[in-house]
Parts: sequence; C-alpha cells; structure tokens
Amino acid sequence: MNKPIGISIITVCYNAENTIEHTIKSVLEQDYPNIEHIIIDGKSKDKTLDIINEQKSKIHVIKSEADNGIYDAMNKGLQLCSKKYCMFLNADDMLSTPVSVSKCMALLQDSRTDALGAAVSIYKKEKLYRTYSSHTFKRWMFRFGHQPPHPGFICKTSLLKNLGGFNDQFKIAGDFDMILRCFHHDEFKWQTTKLHLVYMAAGGASDGGLKQKWEMNQEILKSLKSNRIYSNTLFIWMKYLLKVFQLTV
Repeated sequence: MNKPIGISIITVCYNAENTIEHTIKSVLEQDYPNIEHIIIDGKSKDKTLDIINEQKSKIHVIKSEADNGIYDAMNKGLQLCSKKYCMFLNADDMLSTPVSVSKCMALLQDSRTDALGAAVSIYKKEKLYRTYSSHTFKRWMFRFGHQPPHPGFICKTSLLKNLGGFNDQFKIAGDFDMILRCFHHDEFKWQTTKLHLVYMAAGGASDGGLKQKWEMNQEILKSLKSNRIYSNTLFIWMKYLLKVFQLTV
C-alpha cells in the first residue's frame, strides 16, 4: 500500500485569540495521517500565541515575528513547507469535517495534477451565507476578476515555490495573482471536487466596503495586466453578478 502523500497546512494569524483555537482544533481532528501544520504569527499583542503554545507539541512549526502583511507571512509559511502539497487555512476558518483532508488527498493520491480545487462554505454569524465552488470555475472567469476559492485550493508546494510565492506588493489580491500565475504556468493541470473543504468566516479584506473593493479590483487589474490578460474596470466589477448565484437564501 502506498504511503499517503503529505500536505502542509499553513495558518497565518495576528491578534486572533477569538478564533485560532477553533482553527487549530479542526486540523488536529483530521483523520489524515500525513499533515504538517505550520503557524505564522505576526507578533500578536493579545493571547493568540498563548493559545497556540497550548498545542505546541502537536503543531509542527510555530513562528512568531513581525511581518510586512499577510502575503509576506504566507510566503514565510510556504518556505517552511516540507510536504508535497500545501494549502492555506486562515485563523478564522476551519476545516469542515474530520475527513475533509483525507477525502481531498484521496483524489490527489494517484493523480498527475498540480492542484485540487474544493468548495468553501462562507458563513455570517453562524448562518450559511454563500457557497463558493471551484467546480464551476472556468479560466475565462479570471478576466472578470473571478478565481477559485483560495482556502479550497490545494497545490503542489514545489509549483508555488518555483513561481516565487505570493507577490507581497499586493495587499488584498495576492491570492488572486498567485492562482492566476498557477493557471498560466506551462502545462498546469488541476481537478475539482464538489466536496466542501473549509468553513470560512465572511468579512475578510475582500469582503470589505466600497473602498476596499475598489482597491482590490485595482490590484486584480494590475495582476491581469502583468500576466498579459486583457480586462478593464467594467469587466472586473461584473464579477459581483457571478457571486449572486452563490448566495444561499
């Protein structure tokens, strides 16, 4: 029987004392035998690090130091990965069930794909708000600022490292830029699943007010332009029409 391939789960956090315990617990509860959990803390000023250290013996890597933003922190985590695949689990998100990782990794075990896109369930105040699926994503959607959900994106660690990690010049759209570059890498192959990998809390930077949305969309345009993909402001704002179909009423 083949040994299960490994996956590194990277969690970056800063002042996340209210949620980090649930995130860690959701990783520890997984039944998959080859998981490496890496936590990158941005020198939190609350009790985040104390909570993390309570599970120190069960967490493979803990690093706490000041950073230059979320994508700088993600790059630090990426460089510490030792497993074949990796994913990013934010400090206010959780893996959906104890078998979530094993089900996804079973799809990758004997495949020759570079990445797997799973679904993400987004909640507001403990109520399902919308379902963000990779299964319906098509490459042309990048032009409209749409992407597969980053929390549901499991990718070969070597590919992300070879691409140079995240562009930390971006403040909000670094995950869009990274996934876009994956898709435009030579011979990139991926598969999707309808499985829900992550429960995600609404209210991140990309879910902010009009000013944040404007800044994010400008970054998306910059990313598309640098990757020689034509788009424009109107195209990017049209992505919110696509999101309407994800809403749960």
